[in-house]
Amino acid sequence: MPLNTQIIHNGEALELSWKDFHVAAMVMAAIMEEKPVEEVVVVRDKEGNIVDHDINYPEEPITVSTQESFWLCSYPAIGNTKLNEGKVVLTKPHHFRDAYDGEILRLEIGDELHAWRSCR
Repeated sequence: MPLNTQIIHNGEALELSWKDFHVAAMVMAAIMEEKPVEEVVVVRDKEGNIVDHDINYPEEPITVSTQESFWLCSYPAIGNTKLNEGKVVLTKPHHFRDAYDGEILRLEIGDELHAWRSCR
């Protein structure tokens, strides 16, 4: 079943190019509404080693890799968030950067994240 997604900002649906990155950002925001960013985001250096330093979030967007996007768009990832219930209203800002093309998605307080499955 196809996944339908929508972000409502100030009562209007955001017009986006809609790719895996956007869905992954929605999933990460839904998770971070319930858990501190330090429990959700793993920061790695250029060699892929986990590093321990302060995350300047949300001022500095979290970079979402193509691999992370692929995993976060899966049934288990989405199903373990409040998005599985259809809607999440953000209580804090969340900013993400697509590692593939550098696009930045800024989700703000009050934005509504919607996700639902359809038969087509």
